[in-house]
Order: sequence, then C-alpha cells, then structure tokens
Amino acid sequence: MSQNHHENFESDDVLSTLGFLSVKICQHKVSIAIQVVIFAVYTTIILANTYFFIKEFNMEFFSQYITIYLSILASEITYATALWNRSIVKKFEEEWAPFKFRSENAKEEMNQRIKKESTDIICFVKFHLFFSLLTGCVLIPVGKERTLPFAITFFEDYCHSYILEGIYLLAHPITIYMFVRFSYAILYFVSHVKFQLYTILDIIQDISAEYDDQSDADLLDREEYQDNVNARLLLMVTKLTELTRLASLAASDLATYFIPPLVFSGLLVGLSIMSFFYMGDSLGYWSYFQSSLWCITSLSTMIIYVYCGQVFENMSETVFDAIYNVRWTTFNKSNRKIILLTMIIFQEPMKLRFSETLSCNYELGVKIMKSLYSFAAVMARNGKGRLLIEGKSSETERSDP
Repeated sequence: MSQNHHENFESDDVLSTLGFLSVKICQHKVSIAIQVVIFAVYTTIILANTYFFIKEFNMEFFSQYITIYLSILASEITYATALWNRSIVKKFEEEWAPFKFRSENAKEEMNQRIKKESTDIICFVKFHLFFSLLTGCVLIPVGKERTLPFAITFFEDYCHSYILEGIYLLAHPITIYMFVRFSYAILYFVSHVKFQLYTILDIIQDISAEYDDQSDADLLDREEYQDNVNARLLLMVTKLTELTRLASLAASDLATYFIPPLVFSGLLVGLSIMSFFYMGDSLGYWSYFQSSLWCITSLSTMIIYVYCGQVFENMSETVFDAIYNVRWTTFNKSNRKIILLTMIIFQEPMKLRFSETLSCNYELGVKIMKSLYSFAAVMARNGKGRLLIEGKSSETERSDP
C-alpha cells in the first residue's frame, strides 16, 4: 500500500484521536525509549527487592513491601508485553487500515449517527484517561509514604542515585497509562468493527428496498432484480468475510500474545490492592484515598474490556437477525444458496475469546465481580477475627496480676 493511500485512511478516521492515544503514541521512538528506561528501572527494583526478600526472610519485611512489589511486577509485565509485541501490533494495524470505517461508504444519516457515537467514545476516553493520569499522580509517594516503597529506600541508601529515584516517581502516571491504553486499543478496534457492521446492515436492509411494492411472483422472474440482489449479496458476503477474517486474526493475536500476560498482570494488581487493605497499612486516610482511586481506575478499565466484548457479540447477532429476515422468497435459486450459505457460516456470533470456553462479555464481568466480592468478604472476616483475637489477648494481659 502506498504512503499516500495509507494517509488517506488515517485522515478519514472518525476515531483518529482514540487511535493516537491507544496505538500511535506508543509507536513513537521517544515513547519507546521512555518505556525501555522505565522497564530497566523496574527490573532493577524487582531484582533488588527479590534479593532482599530472600536475604531478610521475615514477615515484617515481607508485609512492608509486598503491596508495592506486586504492583511493580505487574507494571514490569505490562511494559514487557508492550515492547516485545510492537511488531505484531504494527502488522495488524497495516492489515486493518484499509478496512477502517470511512464516511464515503455510508449514507448521510448513518454518518451522523456514527459521528455522534465516535464523539461520545472519545469524550469518555479523554475523561477516563484524565482520571487515570490523576490517579497515577496521586499514587506518587510523599511525606511518610516515602518510607513504604522499597525502591526509594534502595535508590537512596544503596545506589545513592536521585536520578533513578526521580524516574521511579515520575513513572507512576506513565505506568497507569500503559495499563489502560490496551483497553483503549480494543475499544478502537471494536468501534470500527461496529461502524462497519452498521454499513453492512444498511446493505442488507437495501437488498430489495426499492421493490417493496411488487409481489414475490413478479420479482422471481425479473432478471434485473435478481442481478441487483446478487450484486448486493456478494458485497455483503465480501464485507462480512473480510471482517470475520480480521476479527479472527485479532482474537488469535490477543489470545496468544496479549491476553495471558495482561490477565496475569491484572491479577497481580488486584492482589496488590487487596494486600494493602489486608496488611492493615497505618499511613492514614490519604493512603486509603489513593487505593480507592486505584480501585476505580482498575474496575473502570475492566468494564471497558467487558463492554467491548459484549458490543462485539451483540452486533454480530444483529447482523445475523437482519440476514435471517431478508425477503428471500423473492430470490432465485442462486441467490437463495448465497443467503443460506451466509446464514450457515455466520450463525455463531463473533466473540472476543480468552479461550474456547471463556469470552469477554457482561457474563465474565459479573463472574469477576462476584469473585472479588467473595475474596474481599473472606479477607474482611479474617481481619475482624484477627482484631477480635488481639483484643481478647490485650484484655487477658490487663487482667493478669
């Protein structure tokens, strides 16, 4: 594909802002260099912290640093995933570029609808990104909190490097962005798929639109009508086939290269948040405020993933229902074979799958929320039991002569 042709696709992209925030900015050389530096700093922290964990080997040291350790390990996995899979993202983007929604392929009414939806999506992403970056800034340790991260102690006492310490502190908002930008990339892809499916729905609805006032018997013998129907059916099948191929390619790449490390990274973030409350940190309300923002950012990012998967599934079902309800009784044998074959091929809705049995949709979101609630309830019960035991022990000590 020529450079000018590719630029034309980009200039007509109704979600160009989202594409820039989710994909383009991370492909820039400066962005890659920043990611490499932060990855190196985090690697140093992880190795040093692991060494001291093993060396100290006591619960006090473990409980003091485990929360930050888990979050940095999750960040390390996220940066590694982004850096090592850049070529895969670039290759997929090149294949996907010609199939992005373009306004000249849709009616004016549809363009207005898509323009409104894309504006709403971009406004939401801007707000979510601002909130996420704010969370990253709030998470920067200040005052008494500077004694909590192992990294600050290590850089000040062992490396005597304020540069590495400064990189670690400034990396907080960048790292939060790296966590959320994968969800923006999926939202970008799914939104374009949805817009393309809108145009396919238009084609399906217009297959025999101008012949609605004519009887089935008259249309069966009209060669002009059958030729028009055949052309529209072939256009519909071509678009659906290409869309399905790209969706399968995206699902395959996600399942192979992105989903496993990102799921593990998300699990570590969840454990990090849980460990903060379970360990009973005593730094005051500010720490709980930080963790609350952290929870909101994590949950809202998870909701974006779930929403994208559900929209992907719902739209493919809508297209199948539209195909099922076309005026097939007016088609000749050849056109009926095409519509029947299309229904057979696309009877299963397209899904963003993590595995053969696990798909990204609302059902998955409900399962995750139930699991988190159960885990939090167990931890809260254990915490109350621990406080009760400690209280009884104190009363016993006071009552002893």
